[in-house]
Parts: sequence; C-alpha cells; structure tokens
Amino acid sequence: GGIGAGATIHLQEERLNNFKTVLEALERPGEKALIRAASKYINDYKDIINSQILLSQTPQGQLYPSYRYSLPDFLDALIVIAEEGVGGRKFYLGEPTGAQGVKYGIVNVIMFLAQAYKESIQYDACDENNWELVNDRFPLSNACGQLDMSYQDMHCSEEEAYMECPVKPEMEQYALTSALWFQAPAPFYCGPKSKYPTTGFWDYELGRENNKDAYANSRGRVDVEGCCWWGRGAMQTRGTCNYGKLNYFLGARASREGR
Repeated sequence: GGIGAGATIHLQEERLNNFKTVLEALERPGEKALIRAASKYINDYKDIINSQILLSQTPQGQLYPSYRYSLPDFLDALIVIAEEGVGGRKFYLGEPTGAQGVKYGIVNVIMFLAQAYKESIQYDACDENNWELVNDRFPLSNACGQLDMSYQDMHCSEEEAYMECPVKPEMEQYALTSALWFQAPAPFYCGPKSKYPTTGFWDYELGRENNKDAYANSRGRVDVEGCCWWGRGAMQTRGTCNYGKLNYFLGARASREGR
C-alpha cells in the first residue's frame, strides 16, 4: 500500500529538513567533492594516461605498458592518501572554495605522475637500479649509495629523529627488480661483513659478479654492511629517515604502537 491523499506523514517537516541538510552536504564543495572530481578527471583521461604516461622502455627504447604501475592501483592509493592521509598530512587535491579549485589538485596529480615516471615508471622498476659507473664498472657497493650519497647516513632532523630507523649491521635484504638491458647488473643486496667481507663489481660483459678483488663505489665503500636503504617504490624512497617515517606511520612500528 501507499499513502493516501491527505494522509499525515509522521515528522514530515523534520524529515524534510534532514533531507535538505544531507543534499546540501553532498553538493557543498569539500574534500569528498574534490576526490570525486579528481577521480572523474583521471578516468576521463585514462586512455591518454595509459597510452602516454604509464609506459616503460626496453633497453632498445621500445615502449610497452608498465607491468608494475597501473591506473587502478594509482587511483586506489590516491583516494586513501587524499581521504585518510599519513601523519596528519593528505595528498593535496585542490581548493574546495571555488568551482575551479580542483584544477590545482589536478596539477598536483600530474606533477606526481611526472616525477614517478622519471624515478621508476620508465624503468618498470620498484627497486633502485645499479646504474652508476665508477671507472667503467658497476660496484656492488652502489647499494650503499649512488651519486656520492650514503643512504644509511641520510638522517632525520633533530625534531624528527625519533622516527628514524636504526642501522643494523646484521640486516640482510635482497632487491626484487633491476635494469632490463642484456647482462645488466643484478638486483641490489645487503648483508654483514661476516657474510660479505668485501664486494667487487658487476661484469656486464660476462653478466655476473666479480668478487675477486674489492671494488669501491664513489664514496669508497667496498662492502654492503648496513646498506639496505636503496630506493624503492614509485618515488624511489631511500635513506634511514624516510624509511623510518614510513615505518612510524605505516609499518610494523605503527602497528606495534597502535597507529
């Protein structure tokens, strides 16, 4: 049955006011509206993003759809980081005060994708590649740092030092990805001097390690002890401070401490 003509609706005015309140909230510019607008924009241009941005290169320069970076995964992550954020900070998706405010957020998304392409998408890599030559050789100790950096010495500021990861000499890690060109250096690894007293270089002519003699990276390292902090992920996060922050807000430490 239905309600006959002239019937009285219980709490009619209150229900109508509640409905108007909800409707206004849905229409009002805000965080949710910005997320919806950004998601729609990205989906509207998904063919262009997939065909021109989320592409990786073979060593011969041929382009192919990235195996590791996909648009659905990016959108899922974007929504989480824009809604929930990390450590009280959220991904910026624009200004909710005007109709054009979302454009600022779209620019931020584009800048993020551009940097991600430069750092990792074009190589279809998650782990940092061993790419820096020292006297025409690739030191295995490049795991400790490239471009004259020492990743285990990339400390936090005094105010953020409580989040930093400690360097543990006994730690062992093995990267999963590496460069794709023929006989390119193998994935990075790290471990104690008791297991790897010294390290040599990658012989790209033979496609294997040469550990006959110690071979130093650009900072003189001839071992990989405590060198587990190479770049990983879309932004190639590296260093004890950055990994410490990830651990503090999202990792095992966050779980232990109830964050």
